[in-house]
Amino acid sequence: MMDATAWRVLAGMELRARWNRSWRFSPFRSGVWVLLAEVGLLAVLLWKGKTITLPYADLSPFSFVVVQAALWGMARDFLREREELFARPHSALVHLSPAQPASVIVGQTLADIPEKMWEQLLATVAVVMLFPVEGGPWQAGLLWAVGVTAGSLGGLSGLMAVILWTRWAPRVVAAATVVVAGSVVGAGVYAAYLAASGFPDASVLAALRRPQGWLPATLVAVLAPGSLLAGGLLLHPGWIGRLLSDTWLSSREAMARDGRRRRPRWPSPLRGAVGAIHASGWLQVARNPFSLMRLGFWIIGLLALVRFMPGLAHALPLGRELLGTSLGVGLAFVVGGEVAAAVFDADGPTAAWYRVAGARPAGILWGKLWVAAPLAATAALNAWVVVSVAGAGAEEQLRAAMTAGGLGLGTTLVMVGVAAAGARFTGGQEDTEDDLMSAALEQVPRSATSWLALLAGVAYAVLGSWCLASRGSDKMLATTALLFLPVVAVGLGGMVLRRKLP
Repeated sequence: MMDATAWRVLAGMELRARWNRSWRFSPFRSGVWVLLAEVGLLAVLLWKGKTITLPYADLSPFSFVVVQAALWGMARDFLREREELFARPHSALVHLSPAQPASVIVGQTLADIPEKMWEQLLATVAVVMLFPVEGGPWQAGLLWAVGVTAGSLGGLSGLMAVILWTRWAPRVVAAATVVVAGSVVGAGVYAAYLAASGFPDASVLAALRRPQGWLPATLVAVLAPGSLLAGGLLLHPGWIGRLLSDTWLSSREAMARDGRRRRPRWPSPLRGAVGAIHASGWLQVARNPFSLMRLGFWIIGLLALVRFMPGLAHALPLGRELLGTSLGVGLAFVVGGEVAAAVFDADGPTAAWYRVAGARPAGILWGKLWVAAPLAATAALNAWVVVSVAGAGAEEQLRAAMTAGGLGLGTTLVMVGVAAAGARFTGGQEDTEDDLMSAALEQVPRSATSWLALLAGVAYAVLGSWCLASRGSDKMLATTALLFLPVVAVGLGGMVLRRKLP
């Protein structure tokens, strides 16, 4: 039997750490925004609930709740628990102390329960609104309890996958993280599209009307690993603890070995200070774990555009070229716009080295523009793929790709130019002790000027799309603005840099 003191202490430590990260010491109060988003989504669903008709047929509310809670619990804990188990300071303390290592798993599971209870409460209210649930409050309460249990078992399944893959197939974990993160986003977007459009997909209709063919196998695949892990914690906690300890040791050895072997090549075609800034920015993006998630989001988004572009081209009177160009630039901006707007914030405390090294302002600005340049190339690639799928000819494909690339380049110049006006070379913002949070903050705007740069990029992209759709004098005026705004933004950004770094 495990000592209850250990897992109680670990659960309390994790709850306090989450409170501090999301509420108490969060610079953006991320917990508040997540709470508002959850409540807002439920409010919209309650407002529109009467107009949504689900073809549930033989799919009972209990089945829906169990599948939803188990899949979401497994995906979320798989994405989050690797950091919790192998990178947090308390994980090392447990393995070096007399406490049983299995206490970490129990503590993490208990710390997740309040969050699962809250999320399942929202999901239960939504299910009661969308499904014909009989029995009143008692039935709703039972649905909630079943959802919390299924979510906890699904979370244990995700945790089991993290432990086993980290122990015996560590390279699979990185690829699986991209696949799972992209699948979660893709499934959410696809479900919202299906609900808004009345479920036009025949395969989805068939699956919902005949759940007997897939529901049992799905429940077994999702809940069986978590049930085995729960049974092991109850009956053989020592064996589970040894497995966790061996996995922790192997992960630490692998990180140390990879750190010694890492000899990155120079990823910049440029030399000198400009090439150093460019190479540093690209290496920073390549080493950031969130870059893999952005790559997964981009692949999922591109596949979604490929899937729905033919239908959208026929349904919307915009033309294939205009629609493909706008969607291509929009997808590139959603995936990489934050990175481009945060190119100066990403330096953090190391920004002071520009002043120490005597870097020239023009070289800094040119290097940062090269760091953000993939946004334009991605926009051109997106537009070419989308227009090609829609059945356009070679000339129209080339024109769409060049237009999207030019619009993406202009958006990049505007964002980097505006962000340069708020660059700081006095030490920047201190990095957080949380490695995962520090990696996340590298790729999001943190200063007011960076957020202004992001909004300026959105405005420029919208102006470009409107310019493509306009005619006559409006088109000429918009084209003139599109040509001069990037020049003005870069010029003003360079002037501010010269004043900060004379």
